[in-house]
Amino acid sequence: PSEKTTGKKIDSFANENLFQPLGIIRFEWAKYPGTELPAAASGLRLRSRDLLNFAFLYDKKGKWNDKQLIPEKWIEESFQPQVQRPDGGAYGYQFWMWDEKLGDRTIPVVTCVGNGDQRIFFDKANDLLVVMTAGNYNKWDIKNNTSALLRDYIYPALFNGR
Repeated sequence: PSEKTTGKKIDSFANENLFQPLGIIRFEWAKYPGTELPAAASGLRLRSRDLLNFAFLYDKKGKWNDKQLIPEKWIEESFQPQVQRPDGGAYGYQFWMWDEKLGDRTIPVVTCVGNGDQRIFFDKANDLLVVMTAGNYNKWDIKNNTSALLRDYIYPALFNGR
């Protein structure tokens, strides 16, 4: 638990060290039933604009307003494959990685994936950050909808005429 390392619960630590510096003032962190323990795996609720600030923080290697909020080394390691997946993709520190096929293009994509179809897509090759939010909680059979939106609509619009 975060208390052993920081002396604070994860929600308090995140609020003080990430959310407040990023200007995130509205968030909800569900607790495990019958406890005051934040559900770290899937209980955090953020607005799209706040997820975008998080994406910008990672895109800027952990810096926000000239302050290093997350160590640059951690950011770099987060985007590196730590575990290979059987489908050819990989998993970093809370980031999924795969190659998106679009016609004759192969685009390396890194993604934060949250329950309910919350997504942050990082495409460094095209200088693209995409945030998507939805309310499809625990509906695992439709989990590829956000990836399809990226592949079928956003990328074709981005590459139209290129």
